[in-house]
Amino acid sequence: MARPTAAPDSGEYIHYGTHFTSMFRRCYADRVTTRRMDAEGRLKVLDRLREEALHTA
Repeated sequence: MARPTAAPDSGEYIHYGTHFTSMFRRCYADRVTTRRMDAEGRLKVLDRLREEALHTA
């Protein structure tokens, strides 16, 4: 997770893995890797990692 440097106690954050994956999927929607993420349910793993990061932060 990344928190804003100007207000680190604000409760706002960006989960880097989610952000990066969303950008990749948006930019490369037709690539085999993107289709494989969908076919193999890889986004469920990302959701789990994001939730774990929230609870340990």
